[in-house]
Amino acid sequence: MPFIYNWSEAEVHNPNITAYLTYLMLHDPHTHLGMSDGWSSQKDLQRSWVVKPLLRFIQSKSLNLSYTLEAWGNILQRGQSIGPHNHILRGCSDGCIAGVYYLTPGTLKFEDGGIFHLHPGQLMIFKGDKVHEVPPVSDLRVTIAFNLRLI
Repeated sequence: MPFIYNWSEAEVHNPNITAYLTYLMLHDPHTHLGMSDGWSSQKDLQRSWVVKPLLRFIQSKSLNLSYTLEAWGNILQRGQSIGPHNHILRGCSDGCIAGVYYLTPGTLKFEDGGIFHLHPGQLMIFKGDKVHEVPPVSDLRVTIAFNLRLI
């Protein structure tokens, strides 16, 4: 079962993070071909100063585990989706925790039948081997996805 947390600093930081992702989308058209209709950034978002406050929040929920972090942004427009996948496809082994931070409202559907409707400022963390998908969105969906690889 996933864990969901609310970030108390979301209202302060979400506008800057969203603006940064929009800037990246306009200047770097990289996409995850075959998995998503929408746009995804390179998997190095953790290097950006704009997302550092969010990363500190994620780290506060990681129970003092030793890990490496890889993060990327996703932007989906109306009607776009992300097909079924797990984060083992992204190079994680059994020791992987995946997560999504929501900058706009969104839905995440798990293969086992769990459907979650998340709000801006919510962080969901789950086992990286859990198959999940994003059904076609009815409005703009902006998220930051990440993997925590345990070391």
